[in-house]
Amino acid sequence: MMAFYAKLEGKETIREHTDRLLHNLNLLKDAYGHKFMLMDEQMWKLLEIAVQYHDVGKANTVFQNKIRQAIHESMLETDVETNVPHNYLSAGCIPLKQLDLTKEEERLLIHAVGYHHERDQLPEKEMIRHVLENDIKQQLPQLSEHMGLQMTEKFSYRFVDRLLKRYTYHDGEEFWKYVMIKGLLHRLDHAASAHMDVERDVEKSVYINVNEYMQKQGFHKNDLQQFTEQHHDKHVIAIAQTGMGKTEAALLWIREDKAFFTLPLRVSINAIYDRIKEKMGYDAVGLLHSTSVHYLVDKEENWEELKQQSEHYAKKLLLTTIDQILKFPFYYKGFEKELAAMANAKIVIDEIQAYEPRIAAMLIKALEMIHHVGGKFMIMTATLPTLYLEELKQRNVIHDDEFVTGEFIDTDVHRHRICLRSECIEETIGEMLELGETSQVLVIVNTVRKAMSLYDKFLDCDTQVPIYLLHSQFTQEDRQLLEKRIKQFNEKNERGIWITTQLVEASIDIDFDYLFTEMSTLDSLFQRFGRCYRKRALDHDYAIFIFSLKISPAFQEYITNIL
Repeated sequence: MMAFYAKLEGKETIREHTDRLLHNLNLLKDAYGHKFMLMDEQMWKLLEIAVQYHDVGKANTVFQNKIRQAIHESMLETDVETNVPHNYLSAGCIPLKQLDLTKEEERLLIHAVGYHHERDQLPEKEMIRHVLENDIKQQLPQLSEHMGLQMTEKFSYRFVDRLLKRYTYHDGEEFWKYVMIKGLLHRLDHAASAHMDVERDVEKSVYINVNEYMQKQGFHKNDLQQFTEQHHDKHVIAIAQTGMGKTEAALLWIREDKAFFTLPLRVSINAIYDRIKEKMGYDAVGLLHSTSVHYLVDKEENWEELKQQSEHYAKKLLLTTIDQILKFPFYYKGFEKELAAMANAKIVIDEIQAYEPRIAAMLIKALEMIHHVGGKFMIMTATLPTLYLEELKQRNVIHDDEFVTGEFIDTDVHRHRICLRSECIEETIGEMLELGETSQVLVIVNTVRKAMSLYDKFLDCDTQVPIYLLHSQFTQEDRQLLEKRIKQFNEKNERGIWITTQLVEASIDIDFDYLFTEMSTLDSLFQRFGRCYRKRALDHDYAIFIFSLKISPAFQEYITNIL
């Protein structure tokens, strides 16, 4: 029997590659089938048919000879030299008449297979006809035997006309069905091509780990954490102040489900990754952002495997940025993969107030689309503009029976007393050194240059107070060591001074005695406040000092523009 190759690596045949997809299809259905709101039995059947036929067009001789030449096998004779993308040819081989499908189901199948690779080259009927009639037709008996599948008895070219009328949002419910079939086919195909399972660690529950961690630490679930745990089956908006254990609250909401946890800052994501994996002992967690590879290389022996599993959304819990998974409102080619991955999952949007309005608008649209495919979302924030809530209601995303919101602000505990000073921060070095002899002092300035300059000024002083420096321009390796050191310094209640930049605003869980900071934007200042008396009631006079003179020129220009 003739072998038809699908992949160069390992001389993998079309049948072998297809069997990898079928394995992943069964794995996905067994693990999360009940979670897919739009996937009934007929939809699963359509997906299976799409899997079986998605690559049969690779039987064309031009494609086969490319692989044969590379693996040094004899070339096949052919008069056909026209190169047509195999996905279009695959759609033409499906025996639609024998499958007993409705016209709409046929359209779903044709489009899922025909566009499982997105090409710049649109389907051209005459080119497709030429290859199917003069090449594939002669291969059909052997291809049918190789695949163990029935092929079409007679080519019909109406499918090309149907392919040219692509699904859009205006197709209503059929559009969402198309998103699911095509998006899941993408996921299965990409995982199979990478020789990996489409889902990993299905049986592991972060809920168990976070409960054990909290018990071991002697933590009792506060009102916020009890609220999210109780409403794990709903969309949740939780407005809570800094230091209330929002990360634990989110993990309690996730329970045993697959989840995507997003934050605006990569350094924040890295910190939570370490916390979940090392402190909570939950290893079914992945990391995905623009520099995650550099971070993983230094931390994980199996970083390549972890990187691949994260990129294909195979991990049970994925910590990521919104640009990696929530940009599908732009309907780019292949957006269906990301959106379909949300359909059986929970999505946490942390620190939504940190995004500018245009990004927030994209997020609102993304949440609407996630709701439509059956995913659940949780928004965690210290401040939520009412505009966001009103927009979600207007888009009919949140209803009383499937959505809850809660506000958790402890007004009894006073954490901050602020002193605004009309001087530059350098003028108070002596004051900081005096406090640093008995306390933990955090200094935050607006630029790396200012941090380095201030550090040098401290070193010029005759003092025994330990002085440390942390900013974003250290190498990745050194920065990780310094971030670990500042947390140890804080936890062990050492004495001294740390000079930092905005790097620490929302990334590192620290609680210092005093904060000396340059004037900054309000959202930035609020984040900085959360690094001082984060989890304690204030027990002395001023703990936060804000300096308004000789701030960086860029920030001065910003202030001038808004006033």
